[in-house]
Formats: sequence, structure tokens, C-alpha cells
Amino acid sequence: MKLNLLQPEGTPGPVASFDAIPMGSSALYLIWKRPVDQNGILTGYRIYYEEVDGTKLGTKVERPPITDPRETRAKLASLQPDTKYRITIRATTSKGQGEPYYIEASTSEEAESAPDMPEFIWSRLPDEEGKAGVEVTWVPAVEGHPGSHFYVQYKRKGENQWESTVMEETQDTLAVKGLERSTLYEMRVVAVDGRFQTPSKVEEIETGGLGTEDTVVCY
Repeated sequence: MKLNLLQPEGTPGPVASFDAIPMGSSALYLIWKRPVDQNGILTGYRIYYEEVDGTKLGTKVERPPITDPRETRAKLASLQPDTKYRITIRATTSKGQGEPYYIEASTSEEAESAPDMPEFIWSRLPDEEGKAGVEVTWVPAVEGHPGSHFYVQYKRKGENQWESTVMEETQDTLAVKGLERSTLYEMRVVAVDGRFQTPSKVEEIETGGLGTEDTVVCY
């Protein structure tokens, strides 16, 4: 007779570490390490935050859940400038949320200068209805003045007028769709902090002839 040595799945222990880096005046960049005691197969993370006012805590708000268990970074956006927050993270399995790990961190004061120049990487998306698309990932200057969020500007090579996407405040990745196939575009990302904005260097992107696995880093 064989013994079943498999342990039943439970909820995870706390993450191994957790840190928050200010990103401009209205966002924090969160970095953590996976729990040592996973107690099963991780399914993602839940993140909550609340303002700290002396010994009092404000209303607890949940960030949109992270459903990729491989993720170890996230942005917490739309925060108040120069404000302290308590941020709690819980890993999850199919059995629910694990033990909490919390830290306290403050956003920067309201911006008085423009963010440092950002960088970005991009990859080609599969065509949709005869139109091309590009996925752009912002690489903020986290060791300097990164800004708090970003948007993408693009135009056909030789044209003068930039087209702009909506601002992306929660994620660092944005899909630019509806582009003409086999067309040369100029593209850049714009880092935003309060009323200040800083564009990246312009990258020329050809929408035709690239495989979906190609990724380009733009400095």
C-alpha cells in the first residue's frame, strides 16, 4: 500500500520581502519576492492600500488583482502627493489569500520639475482586421525622477502631427492598435508627473516584416 505524501493545498505564507519606491508625486512602484511557504500553486497577488494620518488609517482600497503568479512588480497609481500609505500584499492560491505583509511608504511632494527622460521597449502585436499593433512598455528612470505615469505618441514618418494614446496610470504597458501595415512610424513615450511631461527619444518602427516575438529596446 502506497502512502499519499502530497499535502493538501492551503493558503500561502507572507511574501519574502516587500518594498515601495516613489514614482513622481502620485505613484509608488512596488517590488516583492515570492513567499517561501507557498502551500500550493500560486495564482497571483492581492494588494491593498490606505492613507496613514498619525495613528489613524483611512479607507482600505484594493488595487486591481494581479493574476500572473510570476509577477513580482506592480505600480500603485492615482495617489495623493506627499502622503503616507500603508500597503498590504497577500499571495493567493486556489484556497484564497495568504498571510499579509505590509509596509508604509510616502509619495513625493507635488512635482516642481519635469521627469527624467524615459526609455521604452516595444514588440509587434498580431494584426487585427487588417490593422497592425504595437505593445509599448515604459521603462521609467526609477533611480532619478521617473514620473508617475505615461502615454504614447506616434505619427507616420514625415508627418508633423503627433497622435496620442490615453494616459496609462496603472500599468507600464500600453497597446497601440489600428496602425497601417507595412508603414514606417515614429513613436515615443511621454513620462508625466503633475503638470510636467518629458518625451523619450523618437524610435522609428516598421509595422511590417517583424515577427510577434521580436522585442526592441529603445534608449
